[in-house]
Amino acid sequence: MTDRRPIRGTRPPSLSHDDVRETVRDRITTYRAQLSGRESIMVLPDSHYPHHPTTGMVTHPAVVAGVVDGLREIGIESITIAIASGRHATGTQCANYLGYESLAEELDVETLVLDEAEQVDITATVNGQRVPGLMPKALRDHPIVNVPTARYGLKTPFAAAVANLARPCSVAERPAIELAVAAKATDVPVTVVDAIYTYTGVPNATGLLLDGEGVVDVDIAVATLFGVNPESEEYLRILSQGAPAECLVEGVSLADVRAELPFRPRPKSDKPHHLVTEAYKLYTRVSGDAFPPQLLGNQT
Repeated sequence: MTDRRPIRGTRPPSLSHDDVRETVRDRITTYRAQLSGRESIMVLPDSHYPHHPTTGMVTHPAVVAGVVDGLREIGIESITIAIASGRHATGTQCANYLGYESLAEELDVETLVLDEAEQVDITATVNGQRVPGLMPKALRDHPIVNVPTARYGLKTPFAAAVANLARPCSVAERPAIELAVAAKATDVPVTVVDAIYTYTGVPNATGLLLDGEGVVDVDIAVATLFGVNPESEEYLRILSQGAPAECLVEGVSLADVRAELPFRPRPKSDKPHHLVTEAYKLYTRVSGDAFPPQLLGNQT
């Protein structure tokens, strides 16, 4: 594994749209050797729900715009922004509310709502056994620039590169197997983690980008950022075929960035998310409508 390219950490000059976009563009162009000659690229942001990008729960459109700018500078002509839905919103809703439809028009690229796209059978070898699943044909057939967030996950302590690939897939196995199958079934030459805003129980303006070639190395870096031992994550052990090896991160100290993060308990899936509760409080103050009592949980 001596040929592993280090993960690169970059902090834009500011959190402004233009600074973030230009920084991402410059980082993408460093992958000219990995990307040039590709006929088409799918750009896959974390778009599972129409949260505001400053929550750290979805990829910021400025990051996606920077990815497209960089791909264009390299010479990629056919670029599609792939929108993967979550459990509580359709891909069409997410594309509209997050602004990807207007962004695609501005950038003159296509969008593809993955939950409406053609699905195909896939198989991947995991722990010596062939595991079947389903995924959008577009993600199987085209290289992906993966643009995940850095946040708490629903099934894992954090959600980053591999979780973003797995969201549009369907594998009737436990989460670790599902994550491993998604990583094995896709061609991902580059991943850019949008940690401009992060979510660790509360949103934080972290101002960080992480980029690299291998999704496993990227997730090892995010695990380190979140204070999670990579060896404790089954899917990383599967994909590493043993104990995940430490990856080198250049440009930033993950320990220093971790010290800036406001870690809070992970939200529980059977209780209202506090962002939803706060949003409804604001809405009711403005509109005069009644506050839904079910959002108060055990306070009622």
